[in-house]
Amino acid sequence: MCNAFFQVIGSSSDAPGIYLRSLETLNFELLEIVGIGYVIEHYIAFFQKEQKDKAYRLYVTDALKIITENTAKLNGGTYLTGRYAEMIEPRKEETRTAEEIIETIKEKLERL
Repeated sequence: MCNAFFQVIGSSSDAPGIYLRSLETLNFELLEIVGIGYVIEHYIAFFQKEQKDKAYRLYVTDALKIITENTAKLNGGTYLTGRYAEMIEPRKEETRTAEEIIETIKEKLERL
């Protein structure tokens, strides 16, 4: 379970920031008393809170974007076209050719 958890944490683009923020909230005195289980539970709880906070921020910014778009369209104004989610985590551009993508798909299908 521990390895799977840290793989999930490590897959985030903000993993170093998550580690630092979670270490700030870790009670090292309790670590000596309750052991490594405390650390694992702490990281899981902290990661879940981070994900909830991020989901809320994305929800609110998307809602505000829709409101401003509708208002701007009614009044002939301008508005942002990008989403907050795309600003904080831009999508990576595809650098593979069509043939490479097809080959990758074929390889994955063969594994099934």
